[in-house]
Amino acid sequence: MRQSSTVTQSGPSSKKRILDTACGLFGTFGYTETTYRRIAGAAGVPEGLIAYHFGSKENLYAEVALDVLDRLTEAIDKSLIHSSGAMEAVIDFCECF
Repeated sequence: MRQSSTVTQSGPSSKKRILDTACGLFGTFGYTETTYRRIAGAAGVPEGLIAYHFGSKENLYAEVALDVLDRLTEAIDKSLIHSSGAMEAVIDFCECF
């Protein structure tokens, strides 16, 4: 029995790819101009897969925002851990970006 390519497209990597692609597109085009079609084309997935993973564009946007905040929090934590003082922590954090 031959498996279709949609099995690969619906795996965990496709969800991450959609999330990463949407993050870039929301940043570039904003919420209104970032459509399912644009995200799907850039991510190389069917439009329906976006709805399958996230339910709606609003939910996808919220997931993107949470992902960005998680990365920001992680960068802040790393800068605090590896710094000996407040000023060094700020400098380390700025160098992350």
